[in-house]
Amino acid sequence: MPETVKYNHYWGKLEFEYKGHNVYMDEDIEPEECIKKNYTVSCPDGETRYPDVSPYSDVTDAIKMWIDLGYPHRTGCCPLDVEDLQKIKAERHD
Repeated sequence: MPETVKYNHYWGKLEFEYKGHNVYMDEDIEPEECIKKNYTVSCPDGETRYPDVSPYSDVTDAIKMWIDLGYPHRTGCCPLDVEDLQKIKAERHD
C-alpha cells in the first residue's frame, strides 16, 4: 500500500499522514532566525507520541525514519537526527 502524504503548511504548521500516522509540526522562530521544530504524532494504535528527534532536522526524513524504526529513543544526550536514525537502522539490519 503506497504511503499517503498530505502536506498542509501554513503559519508554521505542517501536517502529513505516513503509514497511518498523522504528523503535526509547529515551528518556533527563535532569535537570529533559528527555526526549532516540535513534533506530535498520532499513531494508528490511538497513542500520541512526541518524537525525540532533533528540532533542527528535516521533518519528513527524520519522522518517517523514526516511524519505520518503531519509535526509538535517543541513544545519547541529544535528540535523534537523521544520521542517528540511519545508524540505528544499519545496526538492526546487521
